[in-house]
Amino acid sequence: MSEFEVNPQFASLGKVGKGDIVHLKLNDAFEYLVKVIILDVGSAGLGGTVDAEFDWHNHGQLTHGDTFKRLSGKHIQFKPHHVHHRVPA
Repeated sequence: MSEFEVNPQFASLGKVGKGDIVHLKLNDAFEYLVKVIILDVGSAGLGGTVDAEFDWHNHGQLTHGDTFKRLSGKHIQFKPHHVHHRVPA
């Protein structure tokens, strides 16, 4: 998904591995934090299941709406430079 914002400092987060939890920043009509559990690590990028979505600024969890319906529980693909935060497994 190209709608995720690039993090210029992504390399400082360390190498993402299977089982890690990462945060992506989604710019839609609003800014969202998308929490993803990593399932796939490959040369083409990363893949994982969207675990939860939050407002980027106040971290209030989304429980409904178009963005929630579009991403919640879905398997998504993205590049390492889209990762803004990493919680190692």
